[in-house]
Amino acid sequence: MEKQQKWIDYLYERYLFGTEQPKGVSTDVPDRYLSKTLNRGVSAALIDAFKHSPVYALYLQHPDELLIGVRNNYLNVYYRLNNIAEVRLAGDSISCGIHPYFLRRNEKGNVVLTGNEIELYITDRYEAIKHLVENKKTTTMEKVAQQMLVMQNNASPLSKWFCVDVEWARSFNNQAEKDSCMASRMDVIAVSKEAPHRVAIIELKYGSKAISGDSGVLKHIQDFKTFKDGSIHDGSRIDYYEGMCTDICNILKAYDALGITLPESLKNLGREQFASKPEFYVLTLDNNAVSWGATTPKQTMAAYLFSPNSRNYRAWGCRQPAKDNVQDKLGINVLDASSELPVTFIFSNQTISDLHVNDILEDDRYDIIRPIK
Repeated sequence: MEKQQKWIDYLYERYLFGTEQPKGVSTDVPDRYLSKTLNRGVSAALIDAFKHSPVYALYLQHPDELLIGVRNNYLNVYYRLNNIAEVRLAGDSISCGIHPYFLRRNEKGNVVLTGNEIELYITDRYEAIKHLVENKKTTTMEKVAQQMLVMQNNASPLSKWFCVDVEWARSFNNQAEKDSCMASRMDVIAVSKEAPHRVAIIELKYGSKAISGDSGVLKHIQDFKTFKDGSIHDGSRIDYYEGMCTDICNILKAYDALGITLPESLKNLGREQFASKPEFYVLTLDNNAVSWGATTPKQTMAAYLFSPNSRNYRAWGCRQPAKDNVQDKLGINVLDASSELPVTFIFSNQTISDLHVNDILEDDRYDIIRPIK
């Protein structure tokens, strides 16, 4: 049981809070912790039990602060994109999980509350949990902006899009399949309100951070390419887009059952109503230089996208080339509409303090750079 708890804690820490792996724990996820359901979606029984729970009542009281994420046979409740409640079905009621960070501990550092007490703890101490989230080092501006964008877009009748999911990732049958496929998460998945329903895969950046490195724009473009091309496992092709479309249908069905307002055009959506291929976007907020004379995130990003001799490199005002860039390393010009992977780039000077959008992808205050032929 001790080893099992270490795994649970590790998965929460690694995927929700970005901290390092605990000592003595392997990075290979045991098969029993991999989802047995490959697509997102929840049962009618879970939805019914959740709607009769204090956590659902809390959500109804704070619809402008909390976001529900539909996962594989469970629900997440997010505040500032921190998961403060993981809801699963347990018999005729729900079982509610929460990361130990949000729980009171005794003098030995052990969690005081267990089982069904956690559900009431979340609702009774909601304001205290919010305070913990807001003071957490890993609650980045990007996380906060991500949830704000999704909620503002979905509340706007002017938007042409509906944001369906955050932190989307494909599930796997076992560790071997996971190792041979793309396990990266996609920040936001949106679907157009008009048919044929286009699917937008959106990566979000906030300021100049994380433009380079393991979570930088070069890695995102590589992930976009893998998503588009698919992966091969045991001689069979993994079609990520097909799986995502199934997830979208299941999520929308769950949202409707949960009483979350949906555009009429997205109710009872079927797989055949989607566009034939997805669209890729990189959205950057706080496109501001940190000081006078410094480069903007747009200028910095150009170094990781374009060859130093290219027209786009100069047009974006890049000052210094990066060691690797998408155009030279992958052979892709992302701003060529006829290339194998066209990507739309969106820049906004808005920050958390003044962030307000009517459309997550087509707001009037955006600087939008679309691929051209």
